[in-house]
Amino acid sequence: KRSFEHSPYSTERRSRLSNAGLFFCKDSQNSTLCIYCESLCYEWDENQVPPEQFHKIVSPTCSFVRAELQHIDVSF
Repeated sequence: KRSFEHSPYSTERRSRLSNAGLFFCKDSQNSTLCIYCESLCYEWDENQVPPEQFHKIVSPTCSFVRAELQHIDVSF
């Protein structure tokens, strides 16, 4: 959660991204990265696909996804 301290994101968005296993990339205004699978997640519409779902879609074999997000449904 500390990586989001200087991000432009709202407190609620910071919490959701952090809970999805992502941290803020200081080099970009709209990028997050998973420290487990190193997936770079950026420019997706969180209103359409929540961060937990997006992380699971782009990296289904990530150890964080498998351990913490296995209950998340990715069907549309």
